[in-house]
Amino acid sequence: MVLFFLLKDILINFILLNFIIRFIFVTLTSYILKNNVFKGGRYFYTIFYFVAFLNPIGSSFFLYLLTNFVLESLIIGKFISDVIVSLLSFLIISFLNKNN
Repeated sequence: MVLFFLLKDILINFILLNFIIRFIFVTLTSYILKNNVFKGGRYFYTIFYFVAFLNPIGSSFFLYLLTNFVLESLIIGKFISDVIVSLLSFLIISFLNKNN
């Protein structure tokens, strides 16, 4: 969130900025999740990268909806969209990883 607010004035389109930041951080966390949370998953990376691809799109979409139709505060919209999409992503990865 801090990085988002530091860079939002440099890149005027905050939806694109949100997408880029989420994509980078989601990709970087795959190693930590694989080794510490989802030990032994055969198809972990296939599932993870599919969800990781959808994560920034979903987060940016929710941020767009929240800031244009529901909330006026960018910081609250960013927080809510990130939490919702992170929880959904974790649940999807967890569910699909258990079924493989």
